[in-house]
Amino acid sequence: MYLSRISLTPQMAHKRIQDDYSVHKMVYDLFSGFDAAGKSRVLYVDKGRLRGIYTILVLSPNLPKEQDEIHVETKPVAESFLSHRQYAFEVVLNPVRRNAKTRKLEPVVELPQLLQWFLEKAKANGFAPDEKRLVARTQSVQTFTAKENTFTQHKVVFSGTLTVTDPALFAAAFANGIGRGKGFGFGLLQLNPIS
Repeated sequence: MYLSRISLTPQMAHKRIQDDYSVHKMVYDLFSGFDAAGKSRVLYVDKGRLRGIYTILVLSPNLPKEQDEIHVETKPVAESFLSHRQYAFEVVLNPVRRNAKTRKLEPVVELPQLLQWFLEKAKANGFAPDEKRLVARTQSVQTFTAKENTFTQHKVVFSGTLTVTDPALFAAAFANGIGRGKGFGFGLLQLNPIS
């Protein structure tokens, strides 16, 4: 697996990024041989402007293609990276639940329900967040149209510290992402080991 940082100057960001779908398209255009049905996937998170540079972090099973207009720094993820017991984390998610009557997906928006939703996702993905340090920040509602379909996703940033409870499930969550909307900038576990 590889971790890449895409950096765009303000001029290039203005030229290449019109909406959330254009970010998705730019990221996926960098990777050849992507198989949407495969177990490994390309995950990314749009970090926005960091010190004046538009930044996108990408986790992928293969190396990105070279492009003249886009600056990409890539490094392999060390095998030992997922061997730690505790991490500081941040993850952008699209919290939804299926309505039992209508069978439609509905956003989870109230803070107590958001925290409960995340705790359930964490348990299913092999980790336990420290509930005293768990923060959920609603960032925005992301709406875009692609191939004549309109998509609406509620962007919530969860952050805090976690303890790994099942290393295999945790490694799968890191590689494959968490929740829905992974192809559109959701689900990438951003981790920093805690000594």
